[in-house]
Amino acid sequence: MRRALLTQQTIQIPDYQLEQAYLDRDPVAVATAEVGNARTILAVPMVGEARALGVFFVYRQEVRSFSKRQVTLLQNFAAQAVMAMENARLLTDTREALEQQTATAEVLQVINSSPGDLPPVWDAMLEKALSLCEANFGLLCVSTAKPKSCSRRAGCRPNWWRWPGGCQSSLQARWVVWRAARTTSFIHRT
Repeated sequence: MRRALLTQQTIQIPDYQLEQAYLDRDPVAVATAEVGNARTILAVPMVGEARALGVFFVYRQEVRSFSKRQVTLLQNFAAQAVMAMENARLLTDTREALEQQTATAEVLQVINSSPGDLPPVWDAMLEKALSLCEANFGLLCVSTAKPKSCSRRAGCRPNWWRWPGGCQSSLQARWVVWRAARTTSFIHRT
């Protein structure tokens, strides 16, 4: 199976128990041969965009090679699996783009409905950011805001400021947010 992934070629092994890996007592080879009683093996890589995405791996518990027709059938299945994965990826990308466009349209609608009134716009932006990023908590700080203060908060819980190591003061959290706003860089804390 590893060989099929690395070479991106179909591999057929007529008798797995005669393979060097099995003879060298490689744990994976031994488990495959003895626990699964694998004898004849066929491994077909699923190749997409010049890289192996996975492998179809089938074996027989007897020494009997797979026919050319069976190999071709498994290769077709592998090609169809790659197409299905690509279609799923494209569908996910399309859904994400649509969600982002919808969120942008909703924020623009808030901007149009409240000209000159920034708090509802900030609230809408923060709400959409939390939703799109699947986040539980968010802060929106404006660079003109006073240090150690935030313009908007969403998803707060009473202990939102608890940090690893036991910091129970919101000052550290506020400092991190203030620094991110002032330096226009992202700060990630775990």
